[in-house]
Amino acid sequence: MKKPLKDILDAEPEYWTASPERLAVVCNGVGPAKWPNLARRIMDSGLLTLGMSFTASANIHDFDFSADPCCKSREHFEKVNQRFLRNNLALVRRYTPWWAWNLRRNRRHLARALYVAVKVGGWKHYMYSPQQTDG
Repeated sequence: MKKPLKDILDAEPEYWTASPERLAVVCNGVGPAKWPNLARRIMDSGLLTLGMSFTASANIHDFDFSADPCCKSREHFEKVNQRFLRNNLALVRRYTPWWAWNLRRNRRHLARALYVAVKVGGWKHYMYSPQQTDG
């Protein structure tokens, strides 16, 4: 039996206890909120991501992006992007059979490409993402 995602993914403790309503405000899956729903659904489905869904790590990343504005800094931005990469690689380890080495290698490359995308293009979204609410 596989471990629950909570045991393999790194997230702030508040993420695991947040209400579904609170998560719905700040988490939108893979891709920026300005993307059309169809584009995000395609990325979430695994159609363009070698059959992998990185939605779980993307939602944690979105939650981290919604930190209190007084806590936002370049250091925090780098920290949450590094967490995104670690979580993506953890998902690849969990959902790719050990014997499918070529698929695993390609999924790792994809995980790193997603990390580069948020590192290069994510600062503006990080600074202006929806804030967490206590709801």
